[in-house]
Amino acid sequence: MRFWYGKRFNSPDDVEPLICRSQQGRLYPDTEASPGGGRLRMLPFRNYVTTALLYHGRPVIDYFKAADPATLMGIMTGGEPSDHGRAFYFILRRS
Repeated sequence: MRFWYGKRFNSPDDVEPLICRSQQGRLYPDTEASPGGGRLRMLPFRNYVTTALLYHGRPVIDYFKAADPATLMGIMTGGEPSDHGRAFYFILRRS
């Protein structure tokens, strides 16, 4: 994920979870790492209801919390067995 840029929210049922930037600067969805995209739903996480991104082709859920009008804090759960259940924390800024 060296060139990971962010996520693209087209609609609640059409999310591109892994947007990358090529070495030439072009943005593109990484459909190999996240086949089928994803969708948004309201789900509980640690006793709080949050907006969650459910990946269609992977056992992954991202949970989001707004930090300010242009910033989301995120935590990715699930993933591959090699992740050993570890969560990945990230920040998204609106561009």
